[in-house]
Amino acid sequence: MPPRTCPPLPFSDAPKPVAGGLTLQHIFLITGGVCVLLTAIISRFLVFKHLHRYTFAEEQRQIVRIVVTPIWFSVAALFSIAWYDAALYVQPVGYIYEAFALAALFLLFVHYVAPDPQTREAFFFNLPMLDRKGKETGKGCLGMFKRMWVIVFLYPPLTLAFYVVQWVTLATGKYCSNSNSPHFGHFWVTLLTNVITSFAVTAVIRFYGRLKNPMASHKPLWKLVSFKLIVFLNFLQSLIFSFVSGNKSVQAKMGAKFTFDDLSIGIPNLLICIEQVLLALMMHFTFRSREYHPNNGRTRMSTWRALLDSFNLSDIFIAIARIPIMLAGGSSNARSRTFEGYEVNKLGSDAEPMTDFAAPPAGTAGNMPQRTYWSAQDREV
Repeated sequence: MPPRTCPPLPFSDAPKPVAGGLTLQHIFLITGGVCVLLTAIISRFLVFKHLHRYTFAEEQRQIVRIVVTPIWFSVAALFSIAWYDAALYVQPVGYIYEAFALAALFLLFVHYVAPDPQTREAFFFNLPMLDRKGKETGKGCLGMFKRMWVIVFLYPPLTLAFYVVQWVTLATGKYCSNSNSPHFGHFWVTLLTNVITSFAVTAVIRFYGRLKNPMASHKPLWKLVSFKLIVFLNFLQSLIFSFVSGNKSVQAKMGAKFTFDDLSIGIPNLLICIEQVLLALMMHFTFRSREYHPNNGRTRMSTWRALLDSFNLSDIFIAIARIPIMLAGGSSNARSRTFEGYEVNKLGSDAEPMTDFAAPPAGTAGNMPQRTYWSAQDREV
């Protein structure tokens, strides 16, 4: 059996000066640096507006985490351009943060429809499932909610684990980025990260699809689109440049102008830097702070406390720790059950018609779930 060795690079990797002694890597670095600076200014301005109007912590802490995603991606991309040799160690940082940001988006959607953890299971137990035609099936959504919870909150630890494998295989010479052979780590890390990303994004999309009407006032579709664009563009670029850098006919044409690292690392990461500027701008329209003005009796948290609160990831870690509970609990087939002393009647053939909302606990007005003020100091998810 021939030795399983990583094939050589398909064409020269010697830097080629293009203007005034500058190589393409230098040009990419200068352009990318300008884009990172713009992204940081745009994103930090939106973050400041939310921190200055921090009146609904359960929602705004998730929003702050989401809107800084372009900064993480652009900085990781810039460092990858600056040090081609270290790019495969640095690039995963953006994708790891992306996993936590997607979990934050899911929590944001959950808080929109069921902000009270004590009655959350009751809400989803009462919420009827819909078939493909939009008709109620007579089953509650609690089982669906728990499955989505498991998938979304497995995404961050699994993503971290897969990239740890990448770092280890890189250090031991068993990664081989220019090979798609299953004998090397590159094949398995790429496959597994794409699979878990697809499952997690699909779970959030399905959650939105079932609850888009209750969330309509928050315009969740645009929030989902603006975040999903980050995932989609990165996925699309990885496919295109994997093909370009591995195609012999393309290599013959591009090899005279670009080094292999220019083509496989420099250009993709420069595009990421440019795209994050546009996505950061888009988030100013999809994650507005206007609805959180501290008026009508709302009290705002101080800016520094708000900053610390938004980057305290304990709620996400608690959500991850609850995965075994979600897996063990499943969904009940009982006609009636009680959650935290809150009686819930499951929809059945002889049950009275129900709305999309569980009845609110005694003392609350209306059918819509009540939003949680920061002063509640409730970190449970």
